[in-house]
Amino acid sequence: MQWTVHAEARMRTRRITTTQVLDVLRKGVIVEGPAPSIKGGWTCTIERFVAGDQLAVVVAIEKDQRGQPVIIVTAYHRLK
Repeated sequence: MQWTVHAEARMRTRRITTTQVLDVLRKGVIVEGPAPSIKGGWTCTIERFVAGDQLAVVVAIEKDQRGQPVIIVTAYHRLK
């Protein structure tokens, strides 16, 4: 799994850990998508209540310059 610079920066700013994101990805519920992205791949939003916070993780499945799939992740606190 690959993390974007954007995802890492937002997670630090929002105090969301890698462990929390992985928990959302493993046990969460898709609440939006999957839907085509503007870059030609697919995106979806997955949510789960983790460590006292409702978190959302946006996953985009794209292809890099070599045609290999790349998973891009960002995370944020879902407002209640």
